[in-house]
Order: sequence, then C-alpha cells, then structure tokens
Amino acid sequence: MSTPLRILMTEDSEDDAIIIVRMISRAGYQVTFERADSINAFHAALTQQKWDIILADYNVPTVEAPEALRLIARMEADIPVIVVSGVRGEEVAVQVMRAGARDFVGKDELFRLVPAIDRELKEAHDRKARKAAEAHIRSIEEQLRLLADRSSDFIYRYSFKPKRGFQFVSKASTALTGYTPEEHYGDPDLGLKIVHPDDRERMLRIVEEGTGFETPMELRWIKKNGTVIWTESVLTPIYDNVKEVIAFEGIARDITIRRNTELQYRLLASQLETMNKVAKAVIQQGTLEERVALVLEEMRVAAGADSARLWIPSSREDQLQVLAQVGRVLPGDRIVVPVSHSLAGAAYRSNDLVVVNDYTKFEAAFDDRIALGIRSGLAVPVVVNDDVLASITLASMKSDHFTEERVTIVTAINPLVASTLRQAQLLDDLERRNNFLEQKLKEIHGLNNLFQQQLDTQRNADLIISEHVSELEHTAESIQRMLKQMKSLAENVHRAEEI
Repeated sequence: MSTPLRILMTEDSEDDAIIIVRMISRAGYQVTFERADSINAFHAALTQQKWDIILADYNVPTVEAPEALRLIARMEADIPVIVVSGVRGEEVAVQVMRAGARDFVGKDELFRLVPAIDRELKEAHDRKARKAAEAHIRSIEEQLRLLADRSSDFIYRYSFKPKRGFQFVSKASTALTGYTPEEHYGDPDLGLKIVHPDDRERMLRIVEEGTGFETPMELRWIKKNGTVIWTESVLTPIYDNVKEVIAFEGIARDITIRRNTELQYRLLASQLETMNKVAKAVIQQGTLEERVALVLEEMRVAAGADSARLWIPSSREDQLQVLAQVGRVLPGDRIVVPVSHSLAGAAYRSNDLVVVNDYTKFEAAFDDRIALGIRSGLAVPVVVNDDVLASITLASMKSDHFTEERVTIVTAINPLVASTLRQAQLLDDLERRNNFLEQKLKEIHGLNNLFQQQLDTQRNADLIISEHVSELEHTAESIQRMLKQMKSLAENVHRAEEI
C-alpha cells in the first residue's frame, strides 16, 4: 500500500521535477507535490497547507535554497528540507546544512534521495512524537505545578547533581516556613537550616544512609519568625543509572496541632493512670506515713524525679518537718527546714506551685542541696478547703528537669494527693477513734460480765432465801396448828374443871 507524501519543491525545471517525483513514486509513495518558482509562491505554499518534506533546488534564481531555509526558520516550520542541486562542492553543502537543511543530494546521485527522504520522514515523525510527548509532559508538569501551588502541603524537589539546590518549591513554603520559594532557590542550605538543631542529626543520618524513607519523618522546623512547628515529611529518593541518589522529592505538612493533641492525650492518659495508682495507694493498709509514702512514690515516678517528700508543720510554727519521703536519700538531707528559707516553705507560704530548674539561681536554696548534686526542684502546696495542710517537694539531679509536661502532670495529680492526704488523715483519726471505742467496748463487756456474775450470785442467794422463807412459813403454820391444838386442849381442860 502506497504511503501518502506531500512534497513542496523549489525547482525551475519542470522536467527535473517530474523525474524526481516519478522516482519517488516508484519507491512506494503516493506523491502530491507543488512546484514553487518564486519566494512569494514558496511562502504562500507554506502558509496554505501542510507539507511532509521540502525538496529545494540550490540554483533557482527566484527562490534560492538559503533564502528558503531562512524563511522556514522564521516561520518555525518543522519540515525537513533536502537540498537537491546540480552544483557540487563541500562548501555549498556545509552552507546549506548550517542554514538548516537536513541533507544535500546532487542531481547526479539521485539514488540517495529516496533513502534520505525515508530517513528524514522517520526522523520528522520521531521529532513530532518527541515534541508531542514533551508537550504532554510539560502539560502534566504544569498541572502538577498548579496542584502543588494550590495544595497546603509544602512540595519540593532538591537535587544534588549536577548542581546542589532546590529545583522546585511550591508556594505553600511561605505559609509553612515563612520563607518564599525564591529564598529556597537562592540558598541550597535553607532546607537544613530550618530543621531544629535537635532533629538535624537524625535527618542527616537518614539522608546519608539512604534508609528510613518508608515511614514519614516527624521533625521540628524553625520558621522565619522563630516559631517552632512540628512537621511530617515524606522523602522519595531519585536514583541515577548506578543507583546513586541524585535528588529528593519531598512533601511536608504542619502537624503541630495533631502533635499537641497527641501530647495532650498522652498527658491525660498518664494523669489518669497515675491518679488511679494514687487512689489505690491511699486505701492500702498501714499507717498514715506508709500510705502517704505510696502516694509520694506514684507522684515521683510520674514526674521522673529522684526523690519526693511531704512536709507538715512541726511543733514550731516557723518550721516544717518531713512526714514521709521516697526515692533517693542523700547524706545530710534535712528533715526539718525553716518555712522562710526553703523550697517546701516557699510553696507552703505562697500557696502556689514553685518550679526551680537551676538551684544555683534559687535564693532560698540551702547550699548543701547544691553541694549534694540537686539541680532542679518542684514544690506544690497541699490544700484542702483553702487550708494549706502540707507541702510536697520533688528533686532531680538534672538541670531543667521539670518541663511544662511534668509540671502539668504534677499539678493535675496534686488535688487528688491533697484529698487523699486528707482522707488518710481522716482514716487515721477514724482508726484511732475505732480503737478507742473497741477498748471502751471491751471494758463495758468486762463490766457486764462482772455484773452478770454478781446477778447470778444474787439470784442464788435469793433462791436460798426463798427456800428458807418457805421452810419458815411451814414451821410457822405448824406452830399455829400446835397453838390451836393447845388452845383447844386448854379450853377442854377449863370446861372440865368447871364441871
């Protein structure tokens, strides 16, 4: 089946044109051609329809090949041009090839023309397909760029070769980091500079080792205004033919709100867990000191402290004394401190939480506490119904130990500690009262037994007396009968005497 071929020719010899067309047709092409014999006709033909190939004669006075090539270049027409000429010479061939011709074929070697046409048609087809693909890619890239610019996520590409730096930065960079895309393009180190110092080593290790890209990285970034935010970054490495990383494509988003929410959730869970332990601790059997010690231990663990103490007023109003303590006990630890010059006293006096993350800057600190290695301290008042009952202190051998998170946990637990301390005191009072009542009950029970014994003795005595009374009554009745008999006998004797 013949292949359609549209040819525009600049040829002043009609016979030569027919010969060339016939030769091309015999090669399997279905040729449609037009011969332009002037530069104006050539220009009109170019604008009126599309051509597959142009065959230009070098020697046409009215439309010379170099002029035709310049016109094609100005029109940006992607049409292969083969110069066909009777003029031979390397200089002529170089001239037309530099002007944009794809090949130069002499009229004495027309056998080269069809292969040249085949080649140029194929290359033109390939160029067209390549340009279409490139245009499609550019279209996709533009669409992706638009999507990237519309996205709230920071999308970027960072290249290591041939030049290190950002190749693409989406507009979201400004909102996320405070730095514009232009500032990223201008500073190849900006991507590392904005990473928080505490997270840089981890990020560099992942990049250098080339592992760990499967999961998102959670990093702290420092915005241009100094604000620290949490970000989630997903990096995709780009490799060359020898499997060497030449670039990274990344997506980052602000997860500060999510991170804070997760932190609050963990904090709440920790508080609830600790409160549950505290609640269980207070109902354990034991003395007040033992139960308070259990509560202090849970608070110490929750705050990550080295020791914890509960201070209560001593017999002197200006002093506090230790009721219970847990954790590390240091040589020389005081068990009595003045209210006016101690961490425990500061919270007791002010009825407020006191945080000391550098004991050397705490004016009320004892020098021996610093000498013993105490670096941080926390004191909270134990308050019930607006009454300060005691003061709790926690100590750490580390500076800056009592962070906002730890202070929040202790603050949340403290009301429960206060109520449990009060409850423990009430239970202790109740237990003492119960012991007192039990002792009194025992005494009453002993008296009751004694009374019962006396009652039983009385009953026995009454029974004996009753028996004696009964015997006496029988005796009296016998005496009365005897008296009656004697009386009757006396009467009989008296009547007898009268007779």
